[in-house]
Amino acid sequence: MRAGATFLVFILTLIVPATSLAQAGLADPPAPRMPALGAPSAPAAAAPTPAPARSPVYLDSLPPPKRLQEPGSHWYGWEIILSDVASLSVLGIGAASGDDAGASMGISILGYVFVPPTLHLAHNNYGRAGLSLLTRIGFPVVGALIGYEDENCSSSSDRSCGSDGAVIGGIVGLGTAMILDAALLARDYAPKDQAPSSASMRWTLAPSMGKSRGGLSFGGVF
Repeated sequence: MRAGATFLVFILTLIVPATSLAQAGLADPPAPRMPALGAPSAPAAAAPTPAPARSPVYLDSLPPPKRLQEPGSHWYGWEIILSDVASLSVLGIGAASGDDAGASMGISILGYVFVPPTLHLAHNNYGRAGLSLLTRIGFPVVGALIGYEDENCSSSSDRSCGSDGAVIGGIVGLGTAMILDAALLARDYAPKDQAPSSASMRWTLAPSMGKSRGGLSFGGVF
């Protein structure tokens, strides 16, 4: 009897845990929790999208600035010619009168050499003024030297030999300098159509509009 009771207890100890495990495995899984009806779920935060860039709307369309065109020349050689005529007239009047011929010659030479370069300076042609001065001094000197050498006075004992050639060469050089100065150097080169300066600056309103912001900008033509 004791052995039978012991065996029965052993069987029960095996059956009870197995039954508990079977009931645990057959039990329904827990139902998912539903959110409460009164508390709506918060939506996921979306990344902010930047406002699209809008080109500004101009209230007044401005004309494009004018372009520089080909430079045009302005001839003022008549001023040079008048100054040379005045210088030669002073020399001729002094030589014809016979009185103070030296003073008349000095005034004539000063007018011939310095008045035309001064006229170039008045036209803001500084380089041409210097070139005019060199031309009016150099050409008569070179002409006089060429005229003197042309007479071949090396074999002559006459002291006046070569003077006539020097005078003729100097006069030719003087006339050449006058012609070149009035015809070629007496010119102004300036653009025919210049771009507008800063004094003619115009202003216009240019509001820019966007989805999330607005602005106001100013523009000008220089």
